[in-house]
Amino acid sequence: MLGCGTAVAAAGRCVNHGFLRFERIVSRRLDRATKALGPVFVAIALVLIGTCAFVFFEAVFPERFLQPTTPRWRTAVGGLWSIYLSLMFSFHYYIAIATPPGAPTDPLPARRPRQLPLVGRLFLRIVSPSNTASASRPDHRPEQPPRRERQVKSDEKLVSGGSHLSRRSPSHSPTNSQIEYDRREGRYARTCKKCPPLPSGQRSPKPERTHHCSVCSQCVLKFDHHCPWIKGCVGLHNERSFMLFLVYFSIACLFAAWWGFAPAKKALYLTTSGERWLYRTPRLFMLLSEVLSSVMGIAVLIMSLSQLLLVIRAQTNVESNDNSWYRKVAEARGRKYLNPYDLGWRANLSEFFNVGTEAEARHHWTALLLPVALPPASDGWSWRKRQNWQRYAMAAEDELTDEEQASEGEEFD
Repeated sequence: MLGCGTAVAAAGRCVNHGFLRFERIVSRRLDRATKALGPVFVAIALVLIGTCAFVFFEAVFPERFLQPTTPRWRTAVGGLWSIYLSLMFSFHYYIAIATPPGAPTDPLPARRPRQLPLVGRLFLRIVSPSNTASASRPDHRPEQPPRRERQVKSDEKLVSGGSHLSRRSPSHSPTNSQIEYDRREGRYARTCKKCPPLPSGQRSPKPERTHHCSVCSQCVLKFDHHCPWIKGCVGLHNERSFMLFLVYFSIACLFAAWWGFAPAKKALYLTTSGERWLYRTPRLFMLLSEVLSSVMGIAVLIMSLSQLLLVIRAQTNVESNDNSWYRKVAEARGRKYLNPYDLGWRANLSEFFNVGTEAEARHHWTALLLPVALPPASDGWSWRKRQNWQRYAMAAEDELTDEEQASEGEEFD
């Protein structure tokens, strides 16, 4: 009987290993397919958005805003609002696609975000803080000092596998009593076993909040998720534009669906009413555009609210899943887990969008209403944290990882 049980256990292990190997093979092929089809997803999105936009401006807008009985103020407001929404979601969609999410190996300071030609720099100057010397730099932090100038105090230890560099002076923070800063200079991180080694032979660094994307085959700063509709990852440098695209696009879709209901109804019942269809847009396209605008508006609105809830809680999609697990583990041990990056909903929104008051050396909140791309508030290596965050954090050995490797205080240039 003992020999039979051993044989069954061995067979079970073989089957389990076979399934795991099959899963890895399928996962790798799906990742390759997702990466290869990225441009196709973007092309599909552009075709659908462009079709709906054409139908709206060619049929819906004249039908609802350019009739002889339409008040002039309604025509003016409707036209300006339609153009504004189209400009905002188009701009932020382009920025989300064109801006790399950020990798630990990127040089510092980061490149300035792309802006609209001609007026982009003007908008950026309007919303930029004017009373601080650091306002001229894109990330509002002093540049990284040379390696020979960076030293580590012997009495400081790495906490949870990595240190937390802050290049912003605590005096710039609106909630200094709730935020802790690490005084260590330099850049420290764990290292990733999946990324190829650096040319210097060092292992690839992996700062906190960084995760490895299996589709892009690289680590991404503040990784949220891989989105095929932008042909890449949502991360530190493009998450604001991605969030604003979702918001403005959902509003635009619902706006088009609301005003397009009557023209769509008219196109549907034209055969019985005897009226003529006066627009170049085929009636079938009018009906499909109405359905598409309604479905996309509702779906993207739900996605926007879900993403905004994560922002308010200072979490990414990956961190949301991890934190749920950490809370369960902490409760089982009679402890309490708190997200170390959660500074309160106002501070979280301010940190995410990099907006606030001039006293905080941040951009003005009107930047959210203008077609302007803002740099992130963090460099991806340092993060503001709640007071006494170590008391509620998980131990390094309990943290969920994607096969990273602990670093013994390794420093990266």
